[in-house]
Amino acid sequence: MFDKRDVIRFFDALAPDWDEETGTENSEIIGLILDNALISEGEDILDVGCGTGRLFPYYLKRNVSSVTGIDISSGMIEIAKKKLSGGKTVLICDDASEHTFNRCFDRIVVFDAFPHFTDPKKTIENLSKHLKEDGTLTIAHDASRDEINRRHGVMQSDVSHVLMDIDELNEVVSKYLKVEIKISDGRMYQIVGRKEKDL
Repeated sequence: MFDKRDVIRFFDALAPDWDEETGTENSEIIGLILDNALISEGEDILDVGCGTGRLFPYYLKRNVSSVTGIDISSGMIEIAKKKLSGGKTVLICDDASEHTFNRCFDRIVVFDAFPHFTDPKKTIENLSKHLKEDGTLTIAHDASRDEINRRHGVMQSDVSHVLMDIDELNEVVSKYLKVEIKISDGRMYQIVGRKEKDL
């Protein structure tokens, strides 16, 4: 296990050049991820590990009601703040595995960030508590599991876990939510769990 202070230092250092270094995202795959996550008009969204706010324009284009972004790196949050327009977005600098949100959300999205959580299982448990009834939690990458692990192995081995096999992640998510979508192929990695209605 790695130390979250190292994660903070790592991403704070990268923040000023993050958007330029990461280049353009795959809009087609992101669109598919958000479709699978059921991101739609009028919903309250929590973006976990939001970084510089890469997905904010995608959410707002779908006319969501609100976007809350949380990231452990203050450097990333500062960059994200510069991109905000209007009053639909709130930013929080904190550890999502421990943070107590003052509300629940329709959709929670963890995009391109999951391997950097020091305790992935604790993170899923905490996020599940902050879903509205019938809400969904999505963990996704716009690349294959092999590609994500290759990137992290080369560049960030001291600040990331190996991305779980999708079946292993399915077991963890299933403890708290009903898994409805599970994809791990050459283009993307995604799991979607829904908070079932209390009977």
